[in-house]
Amino acid sequence: MASETGEVNGSGEKQTISAQSTAKRGTDPNSIQVELTTTKKAQQESQGGGEKRCFDLQIQKGEQATLFMKNKISTAKYNVITFLPKNLWEQFHKLANVYFLVIAVMQVIPQISITDGQPLILVPLVLVLAISAIKDLIEDLKRHKSDNEENTKKVLRYDQNGNEIEVGWQDIKVGDFIKVRNDEFFPADLVMLYSSEETAGIGYVETRNLDGETNLKPKKVEKKLGALTKEGVEKKTVHKLDAMLTCQVPNERIYEFNGFVTFPSGDKVALNVDQMLLRGSSLRNTDFVIAFVVYTGHESKIMLNSSGAKPKHSRIERTMNKQII
Repeated sequence: MASETGEVNGSGEKQTISAQSTAKRGTDPNSIQVELTTTKKAQQESQGGGEKRCFDLQIQKGEQATLFMKNKISTAKYNVITFLPKNLWEQFHKLANVYFLVIAVMQVIPQISITDGQPLILVPLVLVLAISAIKDLIEDLKRHKSDNEENTKKVLRYDQNGNEIEVGWQDIKVGDFIKVRNDEFFPADLVMLYSSEETAGIGYVETRNLDGETNLKPKKVEKKLGALTKEGVEKKTVHKLDAMLTCQVPNERIYEFNGFVTFPSGDKVALNVDQMLLRGSSLRNTDFVIAFVVYTGHESKIMLNSSGAKPKHSRIERTMNKQII
């Protein structure tokens, strides 16, 4: 049992992840259970307008990586249960719809109705609501389809025997060791451990989806980690790398990453953005890289920078709302 604490020192918050995985048979023979913490005590306090968080991560063998977020993402606004109430809630934020609903209610009051108590205005109102709902449904189905395509993409992961197996992106967990090949996208935020460009220890990355830049950016392997990872691949023990990785907690700063790897001997190796491979970017001009998963799903930097789907209101609608009031 071991524990380690990371603190914010201007560069962000820190958390500790075990880089050593253990094999444990379960219902899924391809599952990897990673040595991670089972308890997390978070303390928050304010200092000079800044936020400080201290995480105590207690390492316990055999625990599955359920402490951290899953790698499955969702950018859709609705599901089967929430579509009707949420869509109606959004549509009645348009005061024109509220106005006509009030008129329909007034039409059923005999004392003031001029339509013999029949809510005739309700027919065009329901028609407008239905057309808008169908349009929103079609847009959201496209988001669900895009999410499903993203979540079911394939990547190579090292199993408990050190063999490469193909799994879906949604099955990737913090603590997994994965292999990304040339022209493939990175399924999560990763720390690069080894590159096929062994002499230079460099992998080339395209970040067009993150920052719009098409020029390739070199990422560099830390030498000691590269040597250990190569040895692990040859002996099929890469998933048992005996080390501790300490890094910042998830944040939206794509050009910043600080952390270090601690070995049993006490030696430490510093990590920075040069070893960071971000979800949304892709590997170019490099046969393959081997990397360690640190941030998954909605904790990855690209998702933290995503604002998500929001209701759309035109300038005319905003003007009409003011006039109706």
